Amino acid sequence: LYTIILTESMYLIWLLRCKWRMDKGSDPASLHSTAEITRRWRARINRRIKLDQAMATRKAHKWKKLSRSLVERTWHGTLDNEDGLPQDWVGACGVLVGTGVEARPPGRNR
Repeated sequence: LYTIILTESMYLIWLLRCKWRMDKGSDPASLHSTAEITRRWRARINRRIKLDQAMATRKAHKWKKLSRSLVERTWHGTLDNEDGLPQDWVGACGVLVGTGVEARPPGRNR
């Protein structure tokens, strides 16, 4: 899990820096907001969970298939509403990394 989080985070940092340098002209006044960075980081991690789920549930074709137990062990403790997930959540849709609803500003707790 550490390696996954680190590599996804480093890639996101690289993407954000490139966007800031090229699209925003390195303007210090146009830095990415904390909310935008957090949203994009969660999206990257959720994309990675979906990739792991797909690699564990589909037949291996050109890439190595992951075992379901490895995916479950890797992401254990990081998923949103983990107690409410189905027993075999690897094959289920809509599994997300914890989003911390209580940390959202008032009016955004949907």
